[in-house]
Amino acid sequence: MVTEVIGVSANPQRHTLSIDRGTDDGVFVGQPLLDAEGLMGQIITVHKNHSSALLITDSSHALPVQVLRNGVRSIAEGTSDYNLLNLKFVSPTADIKEGDKLISSGLGGLYPVGYPVGTVISIEQEPGDSFLKISVDPSAEIDRSRHLLLLYNSRDGDLDKTQ
Repeated sequence: MVTEVIGVSANPQRHTLSIDRGTDDGVFVGQPLLDAEGLMGQIITVHKNHSSALLITDSSHALPVQVLRNGVRSIAEGTSDYNLLNLKFVSPTADIKEGDKLISSGLGGLYPVGYPVGTVISIEQEPGDSFLKISVDPSAEIDRSRHLLLLYNSRDGDLDKTQ
């Protein structure tokens, strides 16, 4: 279902937005939200005719991902920067390269498998650290998109009522 952004959080540390769809439209908590380029976030509160979404760049958000090239799995975490996600706890032996595309893995059941999440832009290993520091540029235009899509799947009940 197409929706429009009607508001954004005034707090720069909190990455949330409001959309013009609510319970009257069949919106539900946990529903994935995306723009034309990739995953944006998930619905966290629903009202009669509007809802709020937590964006994937919020520092409290984590998203199971996999490398498109080889299927290596990780978790992309928000950083409170609209243009940056981090992969945490990635072993130095993992087959991840700059330029790798990340997609949603489908693990955890919230986001469906295969939607674009971002592109690896840097990989660093600090001396003495057991894990790599990997930075990711989100696919979605997190701070620019105005028209978004709410995703449904067959587990979400009767889809005819929302069309």
